[in-house]
Amino acid sequence: PCATQNELDVDAAHQLIANGVKAVAEGANMPTTIEATELFQQAGVLFAPGKAANAGGVATSGLEMAQNAARLGWKAEKVDA
Repeated sequence: PCATQNELDVDAAHQLIANGVKAVAEGANMPTTIEATELFQQAGVLFAPGKAANAGGVATSGLEMAQNAARLGWKAEKVDA
């Protein structure tokens, strides 16, 4: 889910599980309620919280801030290295 906080609730979690969801990866800050997270765990659904799933985006933002502060422009190859 890439939404506001608590967007994915227990009702939505039940629907996803009933439809055979295998994994849920948060793309926002805390879009899944605690109850829905617990339900996913009980059902054996792989769950990636936003702090883990978004780590690459946070790291890249740090690189972007560094290049902006130094007034540099990095090519994608350097960022990906």
